Amino acid sequence: MKKITIIGVVVAALLIGVLSTIFLLNRMAPKIQQDAQQYIDSNLPKIVQDWDSETLINQASPDLLKAASREQFAELFKMLSEKLGPLKQYKGSKGETSLTTSFRGILRNGVFEAQAVFANAPAVILCRIVWLDGTWKINEFRVKSDVLNP
Repeated sequence: MKKITIIGVVVAALLIGVLSTIFLLNRMAPKIQQDAQQYIDSNLPKIVQDWDSETLINQASPDLLKAASREQFAELFKMLSEKLGPLKQYKGSKGETSLTTSFRGILRNGVFEAQAVFANAPAVILCRIVWLDGTWKINEFRVKSDVLNP
């Protein structure tokens, strides 16, 4: 009988923990979505305005910084500058954030696509962001445009 009572208490505690976490995540989600959207719409135009790779590097996550050297980022941005030209109009972004829990805490991620018009062609910019050390960081950065395909 004691085992059944202990098991019942443990199951009830786990259920309360899970329900509390779900409630907390649902309350946090709209604010996190708004913060992520604001981060993207504030920083992305600065990154692509004149194709300065250092602006991206300053906003990059450690994983993105491992993906390429500073020289490779500079080379990529030089090519994007030559093919697309300077930013003429930033049309905003659309995307979603997700919240997951792990033993490390609540993980926040976002995926956004932004529409932009450059001097030579329009483009779509894909950004994946991650919440690290109290701020959003860019985890992936891709640019799609017809002028980039040979």
